[in-house]
Amino acid sequence: MPDEPHSDTVFTFDIFPEKKGSVSIFIPENRVVDSAGNGNTQIVYSFLYQVSYENIAVPAMNEWGILLFALILIVSYLVVMKNHLHTRTHKLVL
Repeated sequence: MPDEPHSDTVFTFDIFPEKKGSVSIFIPENRVVDSAGNGNTQIVYSFLYQVSYENIAVPAMNEWGILLFALILIVSYLVVMKNHLHTRTHKLVL
């Protein structure tokens, strides 16, 4: 129960920075109170948010994955070239 003296209750919230850099959290005095009316002390917390790409895993491709990827590239190229040649071969008929 949060209103008991010396309670071990912990309240949390999530922070989602929009970009890397300095992040500060400021909770003014007496903004959070318990049922007895006791308010919090002022809280200021700052940290540096940095994006790290070290923990991002890139899936490995086996030979079938590589073949499928190559096939997709070839088909995409052929479709683009067909559309490009098709648009260039239109003739104006008068």
